[in-house]
Amino acid sequence: MGNDSLDKRTRVLVVDDVDTMRKMLVRSFLLRGHYRVDEAADLDEAMHALETCTYQVALVDIMLAGAMDTANRDGSKVLEKIRDLEEGTRAIVLSGQDQPQLARDFLKEFGAADYIAKSELGKVGVGKLVEMVAAEAEASPIGDKPSWDAVVATLAGDRGEPMFVSEAMKLHFKGGFENLRNNLGTAITHLMPLLPERVEDPGLVSNGDGFKGRFWSKGQACAVELTLLGNESHNVSDANQVMFEREKGGLRVVVSRLPDAQRNAFAAGA
Repeated sequence: MGNDSLDKRTRVLVVDDVDTMRKMLVRSFLLRGHYRVDEAADLDEAMHALETCTYQVALVDIMLAGAMDTANRDGSKVLEKIRDLEEGTRAIVLSGQDQPQLARDFLKEFGAADYIAKSELGKVGVGKLVEMVAAEAEASPIGDKPSWDAVVATLAGDRGEPMFVSEAMKLHFKGGFENLRNNLGTAITHLMPLLPERVEDPGLVSNGDGFKGRFWSKGQACAVELTLLGNESHNVSDANQVMFEREKGGLRVVVSRLPDAQRNAFAAGA
């Protein structure tokens, strides 16, 4: 099984405190079908979005108002967050005023990719912004396909060969059994890039022939269950929830998206 069930839509974050503008931009991208769009009306919402999901492109209003921000410059804090995360998000600066020099300063200081004035959108329509977003999404490294070789390397033994789960249970797991959690975390990072530190302790699967751990995938913005198995006949959750599955050298790796009820509870408690 491949990884076709991963969410391949271009992920865009729209940060703007003007409701009509924000809603119009969100709607414009959603109508095109291949975008997944989140919105943030203030700094707190933008920070939460950036901490729990990765985005190929973020549209950030310079004049983002905040309760403690009399200069209406909270947009710079969002750009600073994007820059410091170093995840590959491409920021496009928006402004309700014609401020080309300020925009150039923002592009230079925070590494933003491009700039467009809202007045220009009023003249040429959203089409130009859509083209800009498409170009920046193409330039972003986010969304690269998971590497099976990278996962196998994470779970390899001293000879660099994939480990059978039965061998892992005999404490031959790379780094020792006590480091299993770290190994699982590293593996899921390769499968779902840019994973934050949110994980439940792994444990044995019901038949004792494998390990299971639950993680929050920032790359997919959902909770996932990573299962390592040596027994191919063992059933793993709901087949409709399987996002990624590989088998090599007796080691089966399955990543499943958790049902919404579990996912929401896990995310809230993580």
